[in-house]
Amino acid sequence: MDMMELEEICVFKPTDAISAVGGGGARAARASVDGGAAGAISGWEVRLVLEYCDLGTLRERLDDGALARPDGPRDLGGVLATALEVARALAFLHENGVVHADLKARNVLLKSNASDPRGFIAKVGDFGLSMQIDPGATYISNLFQGTMTHMAPETMEHGRLSRASDVYGYGILLFELMTGQAAFKGVPRAVLGYDVMKMHRRPAGRAGAVAALAPPFRVRWWWPRPHAGGGEGHRVVEFPNSCPQEFADLAALCWHPVPDQRYAAAPLPPPLAAALPTINFEGG
Repeated sequence: MDMMELEEICVFKPTDAISAVGGGGARAARASVDGGAAGAISGWEVRLVLEYCDLGTLRERLDDGALARPDGPRDLGGVLATALEVARALAFLHENGVVHADLKARNVLLKSNASDPRGFIAKVGDFGLSMQIDPGATYISNLFQGTMTHMAPETMEHGRLSRASDVYGYGILLFELMTGQAAFKGVPRAVLGYDVMKMHRRPAGRAGAVAALAPPFRVRWWWPRPHAGGGEGHRVVEFPNSCPQEFADLAALCWHPVPDQRYAAAPLPPPLAAALPTINFEGG
């Protein structure tokens, strides 16, 4: 489905007040003063009619044990297939100048598919915060929005939304796929923002919480603290033993603290090389 088709299935519904849906991503199409009633204002709101996905959200299914094998390790084929579907959806949005702005497992919808080994296919949904980037622009300013656990540090600190901030959220989603855990589970929101922005904290799996999957956990990636004179402090990120190094490296490249250094379309080593190098998150 291309962007023209998306526009054609928009439903315009009269409403009693001027409204905007999606924080600017889908704004009121028309508004006018109703001459028949003094002071009354009428307008339109835009609603997207989306494909029905009968299996709910990826987050719900992960909580139910989806992509986990009875013997412990993750279903790597299912994890990679789901990661690829989300990557393709994100690339499609970016090619059309749209920033999703709230990419997370809860906004990935699953549709039954009997021919797929997973029993489903994944589709990105919930465009309530999505924004259109002007041609030639690299980011949108002053938009402090999104889900804190998946918000890029520059969005938290400066309100900058961009394709790169979506890629950051994709990296967090990769962690969710590989571990089955919610990102930053148990971390107080009062400290999470500071830790992500200033201490470069990234989600870390707790060995006790996922011991049934692939014990014990091993260190996979860390970020040196960049502050001058700040020493060699690290924030450790852990993936299960069954996680391919290339997958962990991809996640780390997506959640790099510097937006320009995040994954865009660089070649990747196996097992992702056969699929993801063709995915261009930059669009165009």
